[in-house]
Amino acid sequence: MEALKKEGFEVVDYSDVKSSVDLIAKRGKEVLVLRVLGNLDALKPQHAEDMAKLASLLEGKAIVIAERSRWGVLEDDTVYYRYGIPAMNPRTFLAFLRGDLPRVLYTKGRGIVRIDAEKLRRRREELGLSLQRLAELVGTTKETIYRYERGYYPSLEMARRLEEALGVELIEGFEPSAEEPREELHFPFDVLRSLGGRVSEFRRLPWSAMGRGRLTITFLHNISHRQLPRRLKEIRRARGTLFRYYLYVGNAPGVPSIGEEEILEARSFKEIEKIARERNEES
Repeated sequence: MEALKKEGFEVVDYSDVKSSVDLIAKRGKEVLVLRVLGNLDALKPQHAEDMAKLASLLEGKAIVIAERSRWGVLEDDTVYYRYGIPAMNPRTFLAFLRGDLPRVLYTKGRGIVRIDAEKLRRRREELGLSLQRLAELVGTTKETIYRYERGYYPSLEMARRLEEALGVELIEGFEPSAEEPREELHFPFDVLRSLGGRVSEFRRLPWSAMGRGRLTITFLHNISHRQLPRRLKEIRRARGTLFRYYLYVGNAPGVPSIGEEEILEARSFKEIEKIARERNEES
């Protein structure tokens, strides 16, 4: 967390509660949704789903930071994927914060890199090298060089051989990004989406759902009155950083609330935003 603050991020810490997310960091329009684990294998599918949905809603990036996995120790300068979420070790993450993208993607039991295919082809032709001759210089086949020039990813070792043979830098970093989530919403959040808001529902976050139009609003639903004070305290940590207003779906004295009937009667998400603004100011 200190590294994030040092790089200018505002940080909301949920590492002390049962949540799919440990840290949410914001710097300007840049948002990072983070899970910090010793072992990457501890990430559960529902955690990854929540991370991806929250990152998509906030137009940010979901990243898992871990030291090891069933593959062994996570290597430096390498991005891994688990349930569609990019993962990297702490050193690689710190480099990423400073603008250095990881160069290696670990997939299907091996590390591969992205190279500038057009630059490869152009430099080979400038040097007057045939596909066959370049293949001989780097120890592969002309068919493989042909594939590299059309976007096929080589290993890190092969990419370095190509760079040495051609005298240019070819390796490009990987921008870590989660798979775009798809979801079907339950009532009443499906109604909120039908009103024109971008809405996502969560399993293991301090809030039940989040909706976004002109404003970002957090919703609590099906929470007992006994649990409500604790959950509201957890939600308020992120107020002003991730969202401006929150609403309890139901009736809770002294708490900004909205009834299910009001949601059904609303004609647009703008009406929900107006209710959220008014009732947060009143409370």
